[in-house]
Amino acid sequence: MHGNIPAQAQRAIFPSVKSDTESFGGPETRSNFKDEKIGVRNDSENLPWFAKLARKLWSAKAPAAVEHLSGAPLSTCQRWCRGGSDISGEGLRALIRSTDGKRVVAGIMHGSDAEWWQEYQFALAALPAVEQLRQLQLPLK
Repeated sequence: MHGNIPAQAQRAIFPSVKSDTESFGGPETRSNFKDEKIGVRNDSENLPWFAKLARKLWSAKAPAAVEHLSGAPLSTCQRWCRGGSDISGEGLRALIRSTDGKRVVAGIMHGSDAEWWQEYQFALAALPAVEQLRQLQLPLK
């Protein structure tokens, strides 16, 4: 019975297991955050930023997903996700460096008009064209 979990089952366990076109951060999905409020539970407006972000990214399985991605103890992740305390710098660093780091950064930066973030978004949008040039073996001058 052990083996690979089918993709659909993975999405049921951790909603963050999605294809690149389904995840946050790419040019085709930047509108996923729009102007909606992060959080789906009652009194979510009073939650700290990380609790809102975790619930948006990983839904009801947020503590388990944060534990899996950050390596922090489950009890600590539960406290972070319910807003009992702010996430530590080490925890945030681990999340950004995880397989879901792109979505974490996109969630943190949502709504930012920082110049570097706009340039980064532009570079992400340009990557498919650069890859096409590489496949054609054309010089990138």
